[in-house]
Amino acid sequence: MKSTPDYLKFIIIVLAIIVGLLIACALYGAIVIKDNNLVLNQATSAAKSDLVAKGLVTVRQETTSTKPAANILSPALGPAAAPVTIYEYASFDCSFSQEMQTALDSVRHAYPTAVRLVWKDLPSSANSPVYRAHVAARCAQEQGKFWDYAALLWKSQNDFSPANLIKLAQGLKLDLKGFKSCQADKNIAALVDNDVSEADRLALDVTPYFFIGDQVARGWTDEAELKKMVEEELKK
Repeated sequence: MKSTPDYLKFIIIVLAIIVGLLIACALYGAIVIKDNNLVLNQATSAAKSDLVAKGLVTVRQETTSTKPAANILSPALGPAAAPVTIYEYASFDCSFSQEMQTALDSVRHAYPTAVRLVWKDLPSSANSPVYRAHVAARCAQEQGKFWDYAALLWKSQNDFSPANLIKLAQGLKLDLKGFKSCQADKNIAALVDNDVSEADRLALDVTPYFFIGDQVARGWTDEAELKKMVEEELKK
């Protein structure tokens, strides 16, 4: 009987070692390297926690939401059951946000039963007069006049002083006592702050910023483009 050639014995031994190593790796858990981050694929909870604690591994998590949250306290125009909702993040001192108001009005009137516009506060700074303007608009909302007050604010971008905010309220015949006390109400300011926090979560980096169904529009957007996006959403 012929003996097995030495080179075949060598190949068999090497293959056996490779198979053994593969089995060992599978039992321990695979570590996948992707996008320059170590991502733990299959490992024990203890091992995963240890590596995360050492900063050696980034554990991926699915984003819970990439869209604004529906909030009944957000100012809105249009039917609640409209098939397309436009979320508008804007700042009253943003000229592009101001310019977009005419286009948004046109879109709403073109689709009176199909589009709902929802306002989201995103003042350019929490430590500036424009923040007070956002709070004041929410106080006007308490008296059913948010959109009317907002329209006046768009025309007063260079004057968000307390005196002018009161003057605008007077022009709309708001209850001034209630309006003034409202501006010091932390619950009202929290409405603005919550929108800002949501914008941070969504990583918004510009105003205006629009969510239109499953689509987004950053900055100034042509009216025709807005309508095109609405049409695309209605076809879904």
